[in-house]
Amino acid sequence: MDKNNIERMQMNAEGFKAAANYLDQAISKNGVFLGVYGPVLGCKVNGEEPSLMLRRRLECAMEYLAENPQADCVVSGGMGDNESYTEAHVMKKFLVEHGIDAERVYEENRSTSTETNLLYSLALVKEEDLSQNIILCTDGFHQLRAWMYGMRNGVDARAISGRTPVLTIPSYAVRELGGILKMLILG
Repeated sequence: MDKNNIERMQMNAEGFKAAANYLDQAISKNGVFLGVYGPVLGCKVNGEEPSLMLRRRLECAMEYLAENPQADCVVSGGMGDNESYTEAHVMKKFLVEHGIDAERVYEENRSTSTETNLLYSLALVKEEDLSQNIILCTDGFHQLRAWMYGMRNGVDARAISGRTPVLTIPSYAVRELGGILKMLILG
């Protein structure tokens, strides 16, 4: 392995540690951030109902939005295979049905991955002239990669977490590690 590869690996490792420390601080301050709230990152939907994982993210979003009435929300997610509605449509419908004013919820309905969730949501934030203070809502196991995509796109986002059942964390952690390694190695 040449010197450049070793230096790149060391920089990636240092960045990974810094990101993990930053997220630990953000998670410990759950719900205290001001400004725009979102995106809520999409996840599988069942008809017009959110999956259990997506429901947990939305419950976290509702809690934050209730505590921060000045905050807006971007719900982000396109239509996956075997889905009849976009994830963004299902998320907005859920939030509105649970008391969040529809005017506070902006739909980003084209994305098909974590990376495009952030890219398209950031474009929507700029297009709608929303606050640049971004807070990501996703599952705890997914926050690091989402934050890394945000940093890659010039956004120093905070993160709050839906409640992930403890028994599911090992399988999701392996999945996320694969996603992070792919991102670091392949770009």
